[in-house]
Amino acid sequence: MRRSTKLYSASAAVYNTKFDNRLVAITNCTGIVICQNGVANVGSVTSRGLELSFGLTPDEHWRWSNSMSYNHSTYDDYASGGSTVHVKGKTVVDTPKLMYSSNLDWNWEHWNAGMQGNYISKRYYTYTNDSSVSGYWVANANLGYDFGKLGAVKDTTVSLNMVNLFDKRYISTLNTDASAATDPAGNLQILQVGTPRSAFVTLGVKL
Repeated sequence: MRRSTKLYSASAAVYNTKFDNRLVAITNCTGIVICQNGVANVGSVTSRGLELSFGLTPDEHWRWSNSMSYNHSTYDDYASGGSTVHVKGKTVVDTPKLMYSSNLDWNWEHWNAGMQGNYISKRYYTYTNDSSVSGYWVANANLGYDFGKLGAVKDTTVSLNMVNLFDKRYISTLNTDASAATDPAGNLQILQVGTPRSAFVTLGVKL
């Protein structure tokens, strides 16, 4: 469902998907050791969710964009080593239930600026959901100027970009090539820390 006017745009979508005979990789060693992974058939994986977006453009200088998704994806049980691993109803690894993004953009003559906020909820990295990483908010910002034509250069732009504005500590990436059923010692997965607060300047030219 979608609605769009000069002032705003909005959309909504719902889904219900079922995958049969879903194969998952089972890690057999610690995260930093290379070894042969196992494979298990978890039967079906059911995914249900909702996606929403909303954008507001009050005038030619401002734009506020938002998107949100809710996802509920679960496994069936599977067998490993002759015994059943009870994961039915457990959340699929590295699948946050809630994600949200909000962007505020401004432009005036040669100037432009923006702020972005992103949220990802808790993610599990074991099939039994006994180990997880916390959800997090991250904010970014940017400021730019367009010099226009300079000599033989058709267009020259410069921008200052700030990443992780409030210097949040979070886990950005999970290595989901293979996961374990359970990880009580916390050494079967590779977790990548998010980028700390940083700034960089970008110069762009069009010849």
